[in-house]
Parts: sequence; structure tokens; C-alpha cells
Amino acid sequence: MVETVEEEAHISIVGEYLVLSTESGRVYGFYKPSFVGYREYRAYLIVTIVLFILGALLFIELQSIPTLRPEDRTSALYMIAGFFIAGIIAALIKKKHLMIESRAGTRIIFKKVDVRDRELIALLEKLTVYNHYPTPTSSKEQ
Repeated sequence: MVETVEEEAHISIVGEYLVLSTESGRVYGFYKPSFVGYREYRAYLIVTIVLFILGALLFIELQSIPTLRPEDRTSALYMIAGFFIAGIIAALIKKKHLMIESRAGTRIIFKKVDVRDRELIALLEKLTVYNHYPTPTSSKEQ
């Protein structure tokens, strides 16, 4: 089961628990979570696909107009190149969400967490001192 939390969450360690509390007052507590890490995804993948398709269609359409003036053809090619460059830039943008998996197999994805990478690592190291199990890693390394 995967649950997604859209609200901003605050992370802390309370005893042997990894605790996340949301702005609405919901509290999630994890005792010895089996996985804590970031799940990365391409945020603008649909925009990238649309820009590439639009650029390809304009290029195909441009080839079917033989009577176009050279200045207009150059302007159209610049516009098509702009679509492709914007698509490449949009494809490079990644976002990440904090994903925590309990030992029972429940996964919860927190989209907005007010913790930086180094702070999260420090919190997890503090938690491993209590729990005596290896530090969880990022989902990219698995």
C-alpha cells in the first residue's frame, strides 16, 4: 500500500521512533523503518514530450512549404530549436519526495518535508544509534 501526503511535514526523532507531523495535525511514527530515502522523478516529463512532438510536427510542416522565404524559414527553424532546447531543459529537472517504508510494507510518500539532505542524514544516524541497524540509503543507489 502506498499513501501520499501532500501537506508539509516536519521530521524529528522521538526516542526510537522516526516521527513526521503534518500541518493539519496528523502524526506518522515509524519504529525501525525498513527504508528511508528520496524517490526522484522527472517533474515535467509530459511538458517535455509535448515540446518534442510540437517541434517535430513544425519541422515536418516546414519541409512541406517550398515557397517560404529564407528569412521566414530561418525564423521557423529558430523557433523549432527553441522548442527542442526547452524540452531538453524540462527533461533535466528532477524533484524528489521523501519515501518511508515500514517493516510491514506500507510506503508513505511525503511530498513536502522541511529537512535538508544533511539534516536528514544526521537524524537517521541518530536513529541508527538507537536501533542498531544500517543507515538507510537513497533510492538511486538501490
